[in-house]
Amino acid sequence: MTKACPVVCAVMLVIVAHQSLAKEFQNGIKWDTPPKVDPGQDAHDPPSDAIVLFDGTNLDAWNNGDQWTVEDGVATVGRGGISTKQEFGDCQLHIEWSSPDPPTGEGQGCGNSGVYIMGRYEVQVLDSYSSDTYHDGQAGAVYKQSPPAVNATRKPGEWNTYDIFWTCPRFDNSGKLVSPAYITVAHNGVLILNHFELKGETPFDRVPRYRAHPPKGPIVLQDHHNPVQFRNIWVREFKPAQGIRVREPHFRVGDKDIPVKYVQIEGKWLLKQVGDQQVEPSDEPIQLIITYDGDVSGYTGVNRMSGTLTDGDRLFGPIATTRRAGSPEAMQLEVDFTRSLSEANAFEVEGATLRLFAGDELLLVFDRAEE
Repeated sequence: MTKACPVVCAVMLVIVAHQSLAKEFQNGIKWDTPPKVDPGQDAHDPPSDAIVLFDGTNLDAWNNGDQWTVEDGVATVGRGGISTKQEFGDCQLHIEWSSPDPPTGEGQGCGNSGVYIMGRYEVQVLDSYSSDTYHDGQAGAVYKQSPPAVNATRKPGEWNTYDIFWTCPRFDNSGKLVSPAYITVAHNGVLILNHFELKGETPFDRVPRYRAHPPKGPIVLQDHHNPVQFRNIWVREFKPAQGIRVREPHFRVGDKDIPVKYVQIEGKWLLKQVGDQQVEPSDEPIQLIITYDGDVSGYTGVNRMSGTLTDGDRLFGPIATTRRAGSPEAMQLEVDFTRSLSEANAFEVEGATLRLFAGDELLLVFDRAEE
């Protein structure tokens, strides 16, 4: 039976990153220069790369637009819905709308319209200031799927703004869903839907489900027999930043490039064993950074991974500094501790316990400190 070292409790060991070797992660991708876009004078203005769908003059960009009234820069719902002649996939859509003043009707009959992305997925337009309805059918709802997080609707006659950020669903060649649609919506500048995952289309009388469709579709404004008004409608087709991979991810350390096959364990730990010597844990935890280098040989049931643990001179791993208690036992403990770190070539994490090995020889044991 081993004995606890009575002086270890006075020793504080701290593992710190090597100060002279700063590490920089490099992802190995050569990015294209992002194109410059003039954002306009304020958030309502269309950016320079936007497609203006309605600027207050006419509805020429819309099918059936001649059935709606355009007056004083405002389009009012007429006979039948309207749909854009151009189709869109991933996009940012800005649209402003106003419910009738004075309000008439109740619930779904009060200032009702809708914005259909790709002609299938509805964000509800409704007078949710004057009248109540079911929550997943109020203004800002993904119809029949999710209410808005908050009700940010303005009074009838005042202008509401939707800023919609849309990621369209993807289907494979057989029509199978690969990834669902996601939507984020700000209503009058207030976030009401945050990367919400749609369950499919948004019908009134059917279970939502996806049906394969082309990668682009029209934007549709609904006629629900209420004279809702619209203005300032524009859309930006969204394309993510473009780049090509020119090499694998790596770390730049000094003048060396180190491949990212390193695993790093970082955290605060309490030392409890050096070799076969049990130690009394200190109140001061060790800030330990272990950098694993070498080919991953796999995990066992306790997540043990074999390989080479780097030292501070070679990479950005730990070096040991000790506040000595002054006793020979404490000084020897520091020597053993530092040597063990340099010799360790495997680790094992089991619950809150971390063990370091040299081959099959147990060198150091730590318990994770509570944060």
